[in-house]
Amino acid sequence: MTTAPSPQGPHQPIALTTLLVDLVTRRPGWDERWSRYKATQPAIARRRLPWVIALFLAVWVTSQHLAIGFVTTQSIDAHLVLVLKGTTPKKGELVAFIYTGQDIGGHSPGDGIVKVLAGIPGDRIERSGRDFFLDGHPLGHAKERSGVAKKSWTTRKLEELGWAKPLKSVPLQASEGGVIPPGHVWVQGTDRDALDSRYAAMGLVPVNTFLGRAIKIF
Repeated sequence: MTTAPSPQGPHQPIALTTLLVDLVTRRPGWDERWSRYKATQPAIARRRLPWVIALFLAVWVTSQHLAIGFVTTQSIDAHLVLVLKGTTPKKGELVAFIYTGQDIGGHSPGDGIVKVLAGIPGDRIERSGRDFFLDGHPLGHAKERSGVAKKSWTTRKLEELGWAKPLKSVPLQASEGGVIPPGHVWVQGTDRDALDSRYAAMGLVPVNTFLGRAIKIF
């Protein structure tokens, strides 16, 4: 009777994904596993290996610094954005951040949000009634209630499938004016009905919630 080779034998096949992880993490024994892999592969596979490694490293490095974000509301004039992780946007640029405000208007704490960085520490926000101004420039009017008229295609389809609850109109409290303190920024949507820093539900956004600068793709 022929005995099957031990699964722990020296010629046991090694998954390429395991080796690629070894290459990045340098786990103990990685060099020996690489030698075994190359010794058991056909010549054509060995010739392709550098290209596979290069592709894997490119994807891995990219994933550490870049992310693709889908904007499912009409609060800004963008549907797809590229997020440059760890970068700090300048005033007037798009910023991606983790929402820490109230659960309202389709936003929940922990959601990734994209807005325009409109005010930075030291800027003065002035409020007249429910109208806001930044150093004399209008920032828009804060509504008294949220609207339900505008919905993105994604939101409508999710509601039709029963995966999302229809948005309801709720009272909205306006934010206060004053000088933006260190560690915080004022954000705005490009749509006048957007939920942004004009409303206490979102308020000033802490800088430590930033994901990075966002660039509109389309």
